[in-house]
Amino acid sequence: MILAEINPSKPGGLPIMANVKEVAGAFNSGKGFEHPVLDRFKANADSGPSLYFDMQKVEQRMDLLAEVARPFGVTPLLAVKSFPDERCLGSAQRKLGGFDISNPVEYACLPNNLNDKLVSIVSPEMDFDIKGFVSKGNAAVVVLDSFTQLDRYFSQQPGIPYMLRVQSTHLVENTDPAYYQRTRFGFSLEEVGQALKHPKVITTPPAGFHVHHGSEINQITTFQSMIKSLASLASELQLEPKFINLGGGWGKLTPEEIRTLLAEARKTFPLPCSILMEPGHWYSKDTGFAVCTVVNQMQSIDTINYTVNISKRAHLRWSDVNLIAPIESQPRKAQRVQFFGPSCFEGDLIGNFIVPYHSDFSHESGLIPGQQVVFSNVNCYSVAWNASFNGVARAKVNPI
Repeated sequence: MILAEINPSKPGGLPIMANVKEVAGAFNSGKGFEHPVLDRFKANADSGPSLYFDMQKVEQRMDLLAEVARPFGVTPLLAVKSFPDERCLGSAQRKLGGFDISNPVEYACLPNNLNDKLVSIVSPEMDFDIKGFVSKGNAAVVVLDSFTQLDRYFSQQPGIPYMLRVQSTHLVENTDPAYYQRTRFGFSLEEVGQALKHPKVITTPPAGFHVHHGSEINQITTFQSMIKSLASLASELQLEPKFINLGGGWGKLTPEEIRTLLAEARKTFPLPCSILMEPGHWYSKDTGFAVCTVVNQMQSIDTINYTVNISKRAHLRWSDVNLIAPIESQPRKAQRVQFFGPSCFEGDLIGNFIVPYHSDFSHESGLIPGQQVVFSNVNCYSVAWNASFNGVARAKVNPI
């Protein structure tokens, strides 16, 4: 038997035997799925609902990004919303340049000693005391995305530099795979020009620009377009930025692509301009697992429907999980399966999978009531969304 990591399939997608060949082909080398965190599941016989994250790998990726950014004087931050667990925040304090937060609640979660760290405040609301964001010894910069926020900022006169958020849809080429037409966040290019004519802005100009393109498929070309467009904007407005914040959305980029981008960004915006980046999921990619138990089983025409005690809507938001299951190294058949959460919501679907087997599916897969089920590819954002619903308890979170 070999452990397989099985990608989800769409109902009515590829013919079932095509999926069998695809999965079985991964075992030609005789090696299955391995991960040190799996030993933890088996050792404590966790029945779930639980989320596990490999913190060693998270910290390694933090170290890697810091190493990539260092030669260019770029400051990598952690988007706190992505993984608001104290162990992750502590790792970021030790290894990164600071944090991207949205409000006082997130700031309160940060470690107390933030000397030599930067906190970037980016929020759809601004009804709070901005001066409170430097109480832990950190430096801070606040991002404003509307004329209303500009007025609130100047009414407080916090003494903290501010950036203007520019709508990413005005900066990305419409031929880019990650392009979308509209965003509700930020100033349009025309509005940026209008903002710079504001009397108080003339007296206290912005320290730079912030952009965040919230696509899950951002590519190197996406960021190259934004860097080029921000440079053109700064030149047109005759503004020499002290800060350029490239936001998040780095999840699909390799370290080599990031290195290339940061070199271009630094060439475009030379020192002493401070260049910031705010990854979230990038740090924890391929580190998250969900553990649960089969609590019900039903058979439809060609599919076995399993109910497990972990919920897509309550525990696995923003996660498109893979199934970890044992299979024979030379399967002859395949079974289509679906997993649902334990809530009464009809659409609480975790995923569809095609599982190869040799002769006895239940025995070989272990997918029977009362048995543990493990999913991989859990997004760290699921920790932030983790909730109780319909009497279903919150999932236990275990960064290990």
